[in-house]
Amino acid sequence: MRPRNRTTRRTGVVTGGLLATSLAAGLLTQTPAAADPAVTDYTLSVDAAGTGPAIGPTMYGVFFEDINNAADGGLYAELVQNRSFEFGPVDNRSYTPLTAWQQTASGGATGSLAVVDDAERLNERNRNHLRVDLTGTGGTTGRFGIVNSGYGAGMALKEGRRYDFSVWARTDDAAGTRLTAELRTADGTVLTAPLGITVRGDRWTKYTGTLVPKVTTAAGRLAVTAAGSGTLRLDMVSLFPRDTYKGRANGLRKDLAEKIAALNPGFLRFPGGCLVNTGSHHAYEAPKWERRRSYQWKDTVGPVEQRAVNANFWGYHQSYGLGYYEYFQFAEDIGAMPLPVVPALVTGCGENQATDDPALLERHVQDTLDLIEFANGPVTSTWGRKRAEMGHPKPFGLTHLGVGNEENLPDAFFARFTEFRKAIEAEHPEITIVSNSGPASEGATFDRLWELNRQAGVDMVDEHYDNSP
Repeated sequence: MRPRNRTTRRTGVVTGGLLATSLAAGLLTQTPAAADPAVTDYTLSVDAAGTGPAIGPTMYGVFFEDINNAADGGLYAELVQNRSFEFGPVDNRSYTPLTAWQQTASGGATGSLAVVDDAERLNERNRNHLRVDLTGTGGTTGRFGIVNSGYGAGMALKEGRRYDFSVWARTDDAAGTRLTAELRTADGTVLTAPLGITVRGDRWTKYTGTLVPKVTTAAGRLAVTAAGSGTLRLDMVSLFPRDTYKGRANGLRKDLAEKIAALNPGFLRFPGGCLVNTGSHHAYEAPKWERRRSYQWKDTVGPVEQRAVNANFWGYHQSYGLGYYEYFQFAEDIGAMPLPVVPALVTGCGENQATDDPALLERHVQDTLDLIEFANGPVTSTWGRKRAEMGHPKPFGLTHLGVGNEENLPDAFFARFTEFRKAIEAEHPEITIVSNSGPASEGATFDRLWELNRQAGVDMVDEHYDNSP
């Protein structure tokens, strides 16, 4: 650990290494018991009346990254896995569009069920949906069902609690198609009164209802059964606990959010980590609909059914249900300073590629300026209005923003970082821009980035220590 002079012009976040050094120097002295080098016993003298350096509220905090299902299946309260049928081999070789779903049939039904990507989709960014072709035999009504197993062992359900069900649906059956939703155990035992919904019309419509389980289980299932004829289309099949953290819609799991809040963090860093800067830096758009992208904030705001999806760097699917709006809201709810990190068009985490595309760089720089406007702009601005439409007219009060994460190509990174910094300081001199010193706490990359950061007078540097204690 090499403490360095890191004076900042604005309030800042101090790295763990500097904080630990300051505490040790300010509070403790170490006196050898004897001069004999063979003696290994020491006396530790503590000045109980002494005081150490002042520790500001933003000198320590927490860092959130969607790794090991920390968002989908974790902090994000959605209980349905693969709610939009978007899973596939691009996310994980074992995945299919029906991962976590099981098909059921009853009542003499015949027909077919398939996940399709066609012109009848919910919207351009939500590519897949479930098509159910219902026909009966001998005059009977066709009945097809699907059951979702949730994450891990199943859905954690509590007796008497309210769970909000929703689905987007359309049907070409003139008489309408009857949907029934209920909660079950893994062995098929029904836990709730059935929720009946009649789907009418061949236009996408959102249908909602509430389910209340009669018992508590950690292995619940959501079953949706359709009865009728013709073609039924389903998308965004969702189940949310009513009791989210602070009662937020599309919110966070209350128990986990409360544990994070109890840490009283001074800042909340988001969204990564390796998610920030790995994969392609291009947008989720035709013709490729790139599914291995760096984390691009505009993909993650607006109605959830219109948000993009991505292949998570850690080997699974990422829905972006927990996006930048939910992040800023959570930081505000727990009293933490938001510290977002944006990609600098140099990949990290072993990929180590620099993207040389001036137009793309310019677009990402503008996206970062738009992120600041989304967080802080008035409701009369383009992105401030988007924030207000999502439910938060008041600015979030962003003060710090990181560019890049653990890049291992110091000169390529810093050339791009300089473009971000120049644009941000020109429009938002009130924002503290955070650079970094690579993926390790020593070595050639660390030394070179610190040299570049010092020469440029960078306000703040994010050091990473992935070291054994």
